[in-house]
Amino acid sequence: MSLEVRDRRVLGAVRCLDAITGSPLRVPVSVTAQGISFGRNRSGNYVIVGVSGYPSLQAHTTVFQEPPATPVLGSVTVELQVSDPSGQYLPRRYTLSLPRDPDPENANQSHSLFQPATVVLYPTPTARTVPGWAVIRATVQEEGINSQRLPWAMIRVIPNSSSVVGDETLSESVNFNETNKRLHITLDRTSSELSLPEGSLSRAEIVDAINNEINQSFEDGLPVDYVQLTPSQQLEISTDSSVQFSSIRVRANPALGFLTDAPQPIARGMADWRGEALVAVPGIPVTTWETGDTEDGSPTTTEISVTLDTLFDPVLNKIPDQTDFSILSDPNKGYIPNPDLLEAQWHNLPSGSISYQLASGLDRADILSVTLT
Repeated sequence: MSLEVRDRRVLGAVRCLDAITGSPLRVPVSVTAQGISFGRNRSGNYVIVGVSGYPSLQAHTTVFQEPPATPVLGSVTVELQVSDPSGQYLPRRYTLSLPRDPDPENANQSHSLFQPATVVLYPTPTARTVPGWAVIRATVQEEGINSQRLPWAMIRVIPNSSSVVGDETLSESVNFNETNKRLHITLDRTSSELSLPEGSLSRAEIVDAINNEINQSFEDGLPVDYVQLTPSQQLEISTDSSVQFSSIRVRANPALGFLTDAPQPIARGMADWRGEALVAVPGIPVTTWETGDTEDGSPTTTEISVTLDTLFDPVLNKIPDQTDFSILSDPNKGYIPNPDLLEAQWHNLPSGSISYQLASGLDRADILSVTLT
């Protein structure tokens, strides 16, 4: 009797997640890439078992103890296409960087060979939902006299807040120039890009300058102090005391201490080629309680206030709202979105926002009309 040794080194794996719940998909999907072979393992991950289309990676499939030094880690990009034959999830593209880091000491890092790359899949308009979710079955369109549907539009659900505090302490003085003097603020549904004076400004001067800009952009009456410094010298921007504005959002500006856009989305969705989308938000309480001082602590509302951000890829053809879809063929045939790349360019692509109310268990059909800017 002779022993036969069969070994094979894989170059990584892909794990598909449900965009609503964040859990791994149970149903098999199709994961393809030109020149790459995948195999689905028992964990539901799609493992790279062959790289015939990438000669520079071939040596990585046979060497075990000391993986080749070339190509450099992450220097080879592979474009994946993921689709769901069952029709529960929209197709998408995903960019995977190879080779992945084989060092066991980095096994807990997202770029490690021992960690699968995560690909988030968005539900189709006919996808199954769960009782208790807040569900919007949306027709996404651009607002106007002749409204047009926005195919493959991406939607983010942002919880509203009455104040935003910078991530980092504001420097004692900041030198403003053309690259950092702008601050984009949205008060309720009205957005404005503020422009601060160029040159060196102290903390107090920054507070005064932003207050002046906000009052000029949003107010017609007496000046209101929207901006102040926290005890830890972070910049805080709030809605006005008269509650004329119900929510505020601030785009990232590292010079002012805002390292990230705030707040973060609690859910995302995407329209199909017709501009139809399903957006679902799990985990909203059936009732919410007043956060301030109340006499009896009784429940005050069953809804939460959010902003729906909509992003549209300008390379796509819009669809007139009155179109007969029974005879229309896809005007953007062959287009498959890459949601990660779209979201990374959110500030540079046409987008719009509307205020919205969500409630646990409420499943509604609605038209989301946005003004793209």
